[in-house]
Amino acid sequence: MRPIVVLSVIVFTILACGEDEVIDKPPVVEEPVNVNLIVPGQEIAGVKLGDRYGFSRLHGKPSAEFYSEDFGVTKTVWNNGLEVYRNHSYYVFQIAIQEPNSAKTVGGNGIGSTRDDVKTEFVRRTLNVGQYHVEGVSTFTEYWDKEGIEFQYDLPSWKVKRIIITPKVTEE
Repeated sequence: MRPIVVLSVIVFTILACGEDEVIDKPPVVEEPVNVNLIVPGQEIAGVKLGDRYGFSRLHGKPSAEFYSEDFGVTKTVWNNGLEVYRNHSYYVFQIAIQEPNSAKTVGGNGIGSTRDDVKTEFVRRTLNVGQYHVEGVSTFTEYWDKEGIEFQYDLPSWKVKRIIITPKVTEE
């Protein structure tokens, strides 16, 4: 009879402690995610630099995923034009968008914006400027290091065709 009483006391104590924990914890409130926002140096389409998981919850099943053993990088792509780059620990270190993604900066710049519109919003010094050709298509790139954003323009239209978010470069 004694083991049953001891067991009953243990079970009651565990249940009572567990119940108090639930009552004492405040409810978890998730903030709404804006999948149409670009925040330079931080996030695109609700995916933040430093995130590890949760992209499928926001954007559905990815259309493709690639892994490079040489660099330890995983690239995940969605049909909505979102690309997420994660390191070997699966932390996001770069996010990119292209057509048909409709995310925009606070200033209204996104895919299809003109270079003049982008330069109006991002007036700081450009760290890197480059032009390259891939499969006969010319692209011009501007990267604002202090903001953590890169715009790639289609030539000769000078319209944004790709936007990349990276960590902000800080001066030491």
